[in-house]
Amino acid sequence: MDGCSGKDSFSHLPVETLKTKDRFFNCYDSNMKIEASSRQGILCCMRPTRSNNYRYYICKPSTQEWKVLPNPKLRYWMSKLLLDPLRFKILRLSKDSPTRSRNLGFGNYFCETFDSKTNAWKQANRISFSEDVCLKCLHQAINTSGLLYLLTTDDQVLVLNYDWEEAYPRFYLPQQVSQNKNYKTKKLISYEGTLGFICLSPSEIPELWSIENTINHVWRKEQEVKAENVKRVINYSSPIDFYNNNVIVMEGSNGSVFYKPQNESLHLVNSHKLYRPIEVFPFCSDVEPIN
Repeated sequence: MDGCSGKDSFSHLPVETLKTKDRFFNCYDSNMKIEASSRQGILCCMRPTRSNNYRYYICKPSTQEWKVLPNPKLRYWMSKLLLDPLRFKILRLSKDSPTRSRNLGFGNYFCETFDSKTNAWKQANRISFSEDVCLKCLHQAINTSGLLYLLTTDDQVLVLNYDWEEAYPRFYLPQQVSQNKNYKTKKLISYEGTLGFICLSPSEIPELWSIENTINHVWRKEQEVKAENVKRVINYSSPIDFYNNNVIVMEGSNGSVFYKPQNESLHLVNSHKLYRPIEVFPFCSDVEPIN
């Protein structure tokens, strides 16, 4: 982004709000990590402090505005962070340490909510799965139609409201895709205001699906994306997201591509020579201050 690129991306972090000992620590470790994004241009970030603690922030990078948040109550390992930008609300999933998790079950998640109106964290329900199932790592929740959707390791969709309550029974991805290892890079997305998902078919063709009915769990294949042009510029490409419903974002080992299937045009974004991004956080933003 203009004015927010390079090593100074997080230079406006209000470190003066940290304790003196934490300021000294962060001079040597300013490792800021984006944990969640909203499509309205707001990010939730986290940075480590001394004694294995963390400090959470809300920021709007385009206006370089930051807000320091109080620390969550539960001292468990953070698994997922979900951001609802209206007012705003943060939903946090966390897990106990691997040793203690054996007593609770591998697929148990503790839930907390942060409401900007009260400026406080509140403990919510616990979400449980069977022993060999958990939420997919590094997969963001999809916030659409007033609900949150998350994907599990056995290809089920978990539907939650903003109070961590399951709004609908869990359901699977389409039968031909669900638990089929020949389909790769399965990821939920928001498509035309409803739930969708993208995947890579056995023939390495990106597919886009959308759900017609969340009650009856009816899926419809929207399109197969011919991406031969993409394969010419990036290696090992896989679909990441749909932007404005007609531009697909593809990621490879040597960069990312914004690709428009209608006219097969593309725009290449080169990644760092040594690193491939682990997570991609899409968002749009204006330059109006939030205050």
